[in-house]
Amino acid sequence: MSLCAYCQERPAVNRDHVVPRVMAKRYELPDELRLTVPACFECNIRKSTRKLVPSSWADKIPALKALIPGQWRVWKGNPKEIAFAAVHR
Repeated sequence: MSLCAYCQERPAVNRDHVVPRVMAKRYELPDELRLTVPACFECNIRKSTRKLVPSSWADKIPALKALIPGQWRVWKGNPKEIAFAAVHR
């Protein structure tokens, strides 16, 4: 079993749509931005529809910002991080 793409601590039991499906339906996105990543239950639930990406997606943030308005930030699974608090749904 792989580790969560966000916290890198807990086993991944879910697949997270990095770009939430509700946003992906509104915008024309390339296939590479419609992918999922392994996520633990806690990170998947906490992230919800926030514009947060795992560290492995940091290089995709410029493309995300160009296609979908708003702040996209790297999140490492901690709800106390500034990235988590600063990005609204």
